[in-house]
Amino acid sequence: MSLIPNDENEGFPSDTIRMRIGEARKLDRQIVTSSSKIIDGFNWEVNVDVDHNNYVDIGLFCFSSSYSPWFCCATAHVKLTNFKNDSLSMYKTFRGRCNEDEDDLGGPLIDFAVLMKERSNFVRDNSILIEVTIEVIRSGCSEVPIDSCDFSSPSRLTDVILIVEGKKLHVSKHILAHHSSFFEALFFGEFKEANQSEVKIEDVAVQEMLIVLNIVYGNENIQDKSIDVVLKLADRFGMQKLVSDASSFLLKSDGVKLLQKIFLAERYQLPFVLDDCMQKLDSREKIRDLKNEKEFGLLSVSLRDELLDKALKFS
Repeated sequence: MSLIPNDENEGFPSDTIRMRIGEARKLDRQIVTSSSKIIDGFNWEVNVDVDHNNYVDIGLFCFSSSYSPWFCCATAHVKLTNFKNDSLSMYKTFRGRCNEDEDDLGGPLIDFAVLMKERSNFVRDNSILIEVTIEVIRSGCSEVPIDSCDFSSPSRLTDVILIVEGKKLHVSKHILAHHSSFFEALFFGEFKEANQSEVKIEDVAVQEMLIVLNIVYGNENIQDKSIDVVLKLADRFGMQKLVSDASSFLLKSDGVKLLQKIFLAERYQLPFVLDDCMQKLDSREKIRDLKNEKEFGLLSVSLRDELLDKALKFS
């Protein structure tokens, strides 16, 4: 059952991490970490320990495979189960914003001494049960500068306005349709938007849209810091030429980490990039180092298994 109250659940991406913590009496001398879970493209973990004020502390850690500046606004609904009467379970909500510099949110949940009291009924067989439902409210690219063009003004070559996060971007139907099967169908197909002067684009950050528009218009080149944004929107909008250009960029780039390349190659089906990365993993040590990176958990189970099998083949 979701821990998100009905009036707060607006259909945002969410999932629940459940932790049954044994040896609860030793919680003040250890940190317990959950298994990781991917929610809306972000990898989440929960840490439980006792802070210096003797309170059980819930720490939620969010990290992204993105090497562009990123942010993730999230709400975490925490439940501490009362084993005798579920209606007496403890609930607490934490809200916050994570980015590449500040990747955690959370806070104190309950006094450790109160938790351990027998009549509290939060402990059974020296174990406690904590459930954390994480709801991603908003995420995207945070501070990538766009100097070439902000598309805020019309010109002789613009004939439609894209509304992205409330901002109006003046663009050319023909230019976008030339690069994108999505926009070709939208502007020149049977959709109602073909005859509209303003078209709203949902679920896209305006900064990310500006990055792609500037590349499509020839104002900017693909960069290490924007490669994941480029591939994400190129995939969404059916920009096959841009996907191909991004693939070529990854094959030549020395500034994108190997694990990042593998993640992008798997997610966006870039076989040449994936093959190139696999060839570079030519020792057990390189694969071990890859496995120790926190973003390794973002790869699919099958690809992680393939990499570990490859490591075993090295003598």
